[in-house]
Amino acid sequence: MSRDLSPAWFVVLLLACAPQVTRQPPCTPPSPNMGFAAFDAGDALGVDSIPLAIAGSPVEVFFRTEISTFCEPSWRVEGEVLDPGNQPLAAEFVQLPGADSAGGARVRFTPPTAGSYLITVRFEPSLGQFQRVLRVGRDRRAEPRIVDAMPFPSSECVSLDRTLAGSIVCLRSPSALVVVVRAGQIAETFPYGHASVIGNTVWLVTDQRLERRVDTGASLVLTGSLSANRTWSVNASFFDEERAVLLDGSQLRGPVRWNGTELVDDRLLSTRGTPIVLGSVVLTFDGRQVCDRSGSCTPLVPVGVDGDGLWTFDGVRTMTLITGATGTPFNLRFDGFASEFPSSISGSFTPQLHPDRNQGELFTIVRSAEGPALEQWPYATRLTHDFAFLVLESSPTSVTWMRR
Repeated sequence: MSRDLSPAWFVVLLLACAPQVTRQPPCTPPSPNMGFAAFDAGDALGVDSIPLAIAGSPVEVFFRTEISTFCEPSWRVEGEVLDPGNQPLAAEFVQLPGADSAGGARVRFTPPTAGSYLITVRFEPSLGQFQRVLRVGRDRRAEPRIVDAMPFPSSECVSLDRTLAGSIVCLRSPSALVVVVRAGQIAETFPYGHASVIGNTVWLVTDQRLERRVDTGASLVLTGSLSANRTWSVNASFFDEERAVLLDGSQLRGPVRWNGTELVDDRLLSTRGTPIVLGSVVLTFDGRQVCDRSGSCTPLVPVGVDGDGLWTFDGVRTMTLITGATGTPFNLRFDGFASEFPSSISGSFTPQLHPDRNQGELFTIVRSAEGPALEQWPYATRLTHDFAFLVLESSPTSVTWMRR
């Protein structure tokens, strides 16, 4: 006698034959190790590896995150590097696991030119994305030298500069004379206590007399002079080719301007502080803030003057170039310090940076058509307005320069 299977028995048999599926609990990443050095997207660059990058030299950039890859054993790193022209550049992206399976990456590439490089790193699948702008500078260390013979050691010069026409201007100690050297011989001397050189313009200052002279290649020709009301001092001063601001007694005087015929006092200042001339704008810095002629002041830390631009630094990572009423941030994080703003400026004072890893190493920031650019100079270099004086490459009988 046959028996038909009821629908209920049919369902039971199907379930008995089906494969068993084991449900896994959701993946839970381990708790982060609080000792792990984590960086967010704005801080992803391991700057300890490259205080400042240089064109033509390999760069290795580290990205370290708090992203856990514990639940993604097949995680990977992808990305791209864009050059200053926004074109992709060949780069190597390497996985770099960190503590507690935190995702990390090492990016290697060689920047061919100076400028800003955008590095993008993606942790796949869809674990996170990070970006960083890397500033790459020019290497000036192997560029041509200019060697000038000297009739006495340059170490006797309290200050040393060179005109574009090729005259060496030295404030010589202990004679307190300004000595002009041409072709290895003393060509002229002046009984002055200060000399400021910008291009071929040489400002000479004594207690009672300010002179503007121009180097013709044969002599420093006097173009104008002005007497002090009390006493000239360069302890707070600014000089460019046609203007000068300096202390007369206890008050700033000027700008004193060369009008093509004589020196005239524009009498725009009657305050204290270090003067800063930015194009047609005259400012002062009192050590804490920068003030305009109206007395309006802004807390700023100036570290450079370049034409009509004022460089400021927040002490951490951001240089800002202020032109007119606007400021353009120049984010640059480096392990080092910026030189203090000088109390006497000759034409300009571009920001001078010294990495902590080697305090004799010098970088500066200059303005160019493509924007601000870093430059690296030889070890133990002193920068003037138009030249770089190479201390270690000079000798008792010669001085060595590089054109800026």
